[in-house]
Amino acid sequence: MESSRALPTRLPAIHRLAPGLFYGWWVALGACLISFACAGVGFYSQGILIDALCNERGWSRTMVSGASGLYFVFSGFAGMLVGRGIDRFGERAFIAVGACLLAASLAAVGRVQSVGMLYLWIPLMAVGVSMSGPVPTASLVTRWFVTLRARAMSLSRTGVSLGGIATVPLSIWRIAAHGLPAAMTTLAVLVFGVALPVVVFILRGDPIGHGLFPDGRRPAAEPIVSAAPRASRTRDAIRVAAFWGIMLAFVLGLFAQVGFLVHQI
Repeated sequence: MESSRALPTRLPAIHRLAPGLFYGWWVALGACLISFACAGVGFYSQGILIDALCNERGWSRTMVSGASGLYFVFSGFAGMLVGRGIDRFGERAFIAVGACLLAASLAAVGRVQSVGMLYLWIPLMAVGVSMSGPVPTASLVTRWFVTLRARAMSLSRTGVSLGGIATVPLSIWRIAAHGLPAAMTTLAVLVFGVALPVVVFILRGDPIGHGLFPDGRRPAAEPIVSAAPRASRTRDAIRVAAFWGIMLAFVLGLFAQVGFLVHQI
């Protein structure tokens, strides 16, 4: 008689490079690479685009930065919807589709000849970043870690900063040498070439499905329950004053940070 319990799925071949290493760290590293290619490129490319489009197309800085503002508005609203889709289709599917959309949008934005087309492609770029950026990568990492979650999240989010450090000088050099279309095509190839292999060969959605436990440790018989109240649904969270305080802090911080970074070049 067959058991109704599914057998654990084998881990990807990359696990053989360090068999003693908990596979969750490979997932965190994969999330770092995704953040580098998708969130890093999507976020830091805005300043590059504003400067290059003004210089090469002769458009006003106000007109182009308006498109960048639209990008951040769309990425915010899209991020709120991505979570529900992840629950249904899984993080890997969203990251793969989002990376393809981001790559296509980058290549298209580099070739736009009208402001109307710019305002069409920029929101699609924002949706691509939302589908492949912080929400799905954070969801993946939190599945694999509980006690060590802060450390793993720090590793995964480092990719965003590394994306800015590496791709901004690369893009500026490509624009100076070959123009904006070539630079955006380079970024598109980078996104596609990094994100898709990581999704296929590294990222996995749930440790339990591979016969593992979060943090690589079997949970204790009596789980430790936090004394702080937990919100299981959105409508529960918005009733908590601490949620609004945290949200306001992030809004003000990003309001100052993004405005500077986008116009820094």
